Amino acid sequence: MITMKKLQPLLLFLLLLLIAQANLLKAQTKPLTKEEKVYALSLLWKELHYNFPYYERLKQANIDSLYLAYIPKIEKAEGYEYYRTLMAFLAHFNDVHTALFKMPPMIDWPQLGTMIVDKKIIIRNTPKSMVDKVPIGSEIIKINTIPIAQYLRDSVYPYVAAATPHAKQLTAMNFFLENGVTNSFLDITIKKTNGEEADVRLVRNYKATGGEEWAMPPNLRKRQPINIEVVGDSIGWIQLNSCWYSYVDTISAVFYRNLPMLRKCKGIILDLRYNGGGTEVAWQPIGHHLLLEPTYNMHASILTREHLANSKARGMFCDTLLIKGTGIRPYFSSHYDAYYKGIAMKKQQDEKRPNPVKNSQKLRQPLVVLTGHATKSAAEYFVLALEGEKRGVTIGTPTAGSLGQVLFVALPGEAYAMMVSQQCLSSDGIDYNTTGIPPDIYVEQDLSYLDGKDNVLERAIEELNKQIAEK
Repeated sequence: MITMKKLQPLLLFLLLLLIAQANLLKAQTKPLTKEEKVYALSLLWKELHYNFPYYERLKQANIDSLYLAYIPKIEKAEGYEYYRTLMAFLAHFNDVHTALFKMPPMIDWPQLGTMIVDKKIIIRNTPKSMVDKVPIGSEIIKINTIPIAQYLRDSVYPYVAAATPHAKQLTAMNFFLENGVTNSFLDITIKKTNGEEADVRLVRNYKATGGEEWAMPPNLRKRQPINIEVVGDSIGWIQLNSCWYSYVDTISAVFYRNLPMLRKCKGIILDLRYNGGGTEVAWQPIGHHLLLEPTYNMHASILTREHLANSKARGMFCDTLLIKGTGIRPYFSSHYDAYYKGIAMKKQQDEKRPNPVKNSQKLRQPLVVLTGHATKSAAEYFVLALEGEKRGVTIGTPTAGSLGQVLFVALPGEAYAMMVSQQCLSSDGIDYNTTGIPPDIYVEQDLSYLDGKDNVLERAIEELNKQIAEK
């Protein structure tokens, strides 16, 4: 029998735990001071000035004037609006990897899955309880009574950081269209597949509640980091849906478990359409088996900012106003001008990496690589490595255009920003961050996806069967 005396230590522990949690919550929700908010903006301004590799974009945005214009905005902004103001500031530099990365847990979204088909926002998933009110296949035509194109232009795109139009649209849909403060409402107008229009009020509480059962068809199930199966006539389908750091061991284990099966296949499809990136280490077990040369690289040149304080001092003589104001006499050559102007760049050729897999163990079958607008970062480097060896045919749509090493910046208010720190140019000088990596064969996902079909995958199988027959 448990006596009150024995319960006292436990009750005391629980009380202390509740007090600690309450203090933590209070600390998390404590409003930022005006000085803290200005410091956050100043930190971003400083890091952009020093590390952002596209100095022409800094000039185009007029970063110093922009910074001054945003000081009164950030001083007035409270709560969620503070974070949106930081997003808007970073969006001026048009880079997927230069954006707000993490915010406090005040943001949520409704339980709704969407996809882009022919530049329209289509509902691909909804809760079972809502499927009659919000049928799968419906098109979102208005947000908060505003036509979708106008809403995107005025209320979404100003906060989206991306260089390519397709990445801008996808990022807008995935992160900004539905997001807002937890338990706030989102009013949408939809056009159903029968042409009927309907107004629907949604609640942003999916993250807070965990949602309910989806009305999702089997083909639209939640994607695992990696899934491998056989499709068609003995074709291995490797769906590598993430390269995130926490999935490295899982990806390796699943791949090696399925490797004997893949060896027996006539052809292989590497599906990177939904891979948002992470680390190259995640794809290396697969890449080492698909890349046939003893060494490999990304066949790209890396450009990053170079800062040398004494070189900047020598380059100051290019500033005629400074010379006039100080009365000093120029005596260094123009070789140092770039350091003073902050446009000096250091070029690094992508180094060759050894491929540890023996030739006898490699997967030499015909290969098709599927790419899409959501193929980002580390996944794009995988595509470049394969293209550098002319290994396989790419099918789908251009990648996001988000190559580059990310620098993370801690900000007041439990937020983190990320910032690109390098340019990545292909071997022929193309900056894929402004275009995305184009596929060899362009195929866009169509609405048959909602009926359990995959026209892009079907085109890949068709191409592989053709190669197998020719071989």
